[in-house]
Amino acid sequence: MLMLTACDKDHEMAYYLDGIWNGQIRDNHDTYDVTMEFIQSNGFSRSGYGYEEDCSWSGHLSRARFDWTVRDQCIYLHYSDGTSYVMECNYFPRYAREGENFSGMIYNERTKENIADFYLYKRFNHDDRANVTDSVVVTDIKPNVELKESEMK
Repeated sequence: MLMLTACDKDHEMAYYLDGIWNGQIRDNHDTYDVTMEFIQSNGFSRSGYGYEEDCSWSGHLSRARFDWTVRDQCIYLHYSDGTSYVMECNYFPRYAREGENFSGMIYNERTKENIADFYLYKRFNHDDRANVTDSVVVTDIKPNVELKESEMK
């Protein structure tokens, strides 16, 4: 018999977070199209790693790697440059199927300063794309943006 606890809710959220999400991040200055890929360490883990690709309206594209953990139904993001953020969800879909969305705010883990709001919808589940070698999907890239070979890896 399986009993659900708060910890199990974090495991469940991490399981359904796994995949590729598209949407927008809006800070005080700009709105960015974003693709976030969450790769769960294993099916029983509350953590993993991932990639964030942002494209501003001016066409600037950036890509960053992060480690993530789900704790108390929040997503803790730790980027390779040493910054740490928390995605606090207003809502997270129960099964997070393709096309479902979640939203909330992002704040600095250390200072608790509100950084941005986000809205993401699930584009792909990793289970559905098991035979794809490079699963990061970049959408809506402006034609004048050229990716450097180092950004493609």
